[in-house]
Amino acid sequence: MSDGFEYLSETWFEQAKSSIKEKITPKIMKYNTFHLVSVFQNCPDGKDKYLSVQYKKGELGDIEMGEGNGPSATFKIYGDYKVFTKINQRELNAKLALLSGKVKLKGSKIKALKLASITDHFLEVLSEIPTVY
Repeated sequence: MSDGFEYLSETWFEQAKSSIKEKITPKIMKYNTFHLVSVFQNCPDGKDKYLSVQYKKGELGDIEMGEGNGPSATFKIYGDYKVFTKINQRELNAKLALLSGKVKLKGSKIKALKLASITDHFLEVLSEIPTVY
């Protein structure tokens, strides 16, 4: 790694898993149970990729990354790779991206907005990973 991990690469994902496990506690997650899948469309390699994260009562369950749209989930967020890079670099607020239609949500928008503060903690941890876009 010179300047960081390539965004959404296997090494970035391993670092993301490690950071999430270390820094996001059940208390921070407010003991919620949910499954979130983020679908990154139009990645530089021409494929769509997904990041799937499951929590049960605030405890991290399964976390995986792969190609395609990923598994069914409580919430599924779809957006262009470039939009997600702006969110990850904290140049674009995730809630505003959702409300402005830059990302699309499958699932209850009301429930998703209630989990917004939790999502902010999650995104903060990911944004701290040294990343190359």
